[in-house]
Amino acid sequence: MHALLLRVFEQLEQADIRYCLIRGYEELEQIENGGDVDLLVETSQLDRLRQILARLEFARVPIWGHAPHHFFIAYDPGCDWWLKLDVVTTVSYGKPIYAIQTDLAAACLEHRRRRGPTFVPAPEEELVTLLLHCALDKAAFAPARSMRIAALRQEVTDERRLTQLLQIYWSPAMTWPKLAASIDARDWPRLLCERAAVIAHATRGQKLATAVRHARGRVLRKLDRIAGMLQPRALTVALLAPDGGGKTTLANQLTRTFYLPSRYIYMGTNAAASTVGLPTTRWIQSLSERPPSARQLPIWMLARGLRFPNNLIEQWYRYGVGYYHLIRGRLVLFDRYVYDSQPVAERPSLKTRIRRRLLSAAAPKPDLVVLLDAPGEVLYARKGEHSPAALEEQRQHYLGLRDRLPQMVVVDATHDAEQVRRDVTSLIWRGYARRLAGS
Repeated sequence: MHALLLRVFEQLEQADIRYCLIRGYEELEQIENGGDVDLLVETSQLDRLRQILARLEFARVPIWGHAPHHFFIAYDPGCDWWLKLDVVTTVSYGKPIYAIQTDLAAACLEHRRRRGPTFVPAPEEELVTLLLHCALDKAAFAPARSMRIAALRQEVTDERRLTQLLQIYWSPAMTWPKLAASIDARDWPRLLCERAAVIAHATRGQKLATAVRHARGRVLRKLDRIAGMLQPRALTVALLAPDGGGKTTLANQLTRTFYLPSRYIYMGTNAAASTVGLPTTRWIQSLSERPPSARQLPIWMLARGLRFPNNLIEQWYRYGVGYYHLIRGRLVLFDRYVYDSQPVAERPSLKTRIRRRLLSAAAPKPDLVVLLDAPGEVLYARKGEHSPAALEEQRQHYLGLRDRLPQMVVVDATHDAEQVRRDVTSLIWRGYARRLAGS
């Protein structure tokens, strides 16, 4: 079992938190990177559990309309592993809104049993909760769930209590012998055919309350999108480094491996490397860089004159695209930023200063600036561009930005690309944790 998950179970037990897995203990040994674990905890202990998870560097992800579910995510940089905890205080069902409430939580916690480093429901409660999950949430019996139900059928010892649970939560006519016969025959379609009757039985006497919970859940899910637009929960990250620092490689790797959706936006002037840009950029660059003939001189002069206005508008356009992804909840990774165009040693001309001022004025402040730092000799050995002295000069310029960019973090880029990615991923996720805690 993964070390991070073991630490969670140890801390919960030391704090005397009354909890249990709802399902899936058999899958914990092979849980995939980014997989989720379903936990049930007493309502009165939810705040205490939040504090414990915060100490373990879990970030609570607020998503409206998913009650009674609370989502916590953590990243372990040591083994490059993501873990999501789905914590509930009541056992509820429904698709897509969990509007059908039960009081199964009390029974699950009362009869829970130790299994390995954690706690699981007794076979009787686990079997009933799993049946309801397959029928009401998934409307299907997946192979792994069917196998677990068949295994639980052999573990049941209190047949009388199981019949009582079935008659309360499935249907008054259902008994353990009837259910056992269906399980032995693998007659899952027959059980699914009872779905409508099970829903009617589960909502008896609370149809209005169920309808209200369903409507409220749908409204909150829509409002969640609006809230994310008004107060974005995602981050913008600017990646800086001299040539050879590994910005583009890192940005592409983060886009593929970060837990939450991510978008990569190249902010440099190389049209061939552009991921987001104006359709006019390549045309203007090709015309302005081509030696003009006498007949083409007017259009060459026009293209030269349009280069900076086009560059300025393109940067604004890129910022706009970045903001669109931000309000959609996506991590935005800027490869290069306006800080690249700051003067290094010599005093620039007035024209250059005006251009840089306009570009800087248009640039929104990133939430995090990551400088990939390495000596000039190392950068030259990697890419062979410029000279070690010129690359070292660029490096010192970037390091000098720390005084006016409090959100800048310097990362040692002399390590291999995999280690750098883990270090930066951890930095970004800590930023997410702070942002989400504030929201």
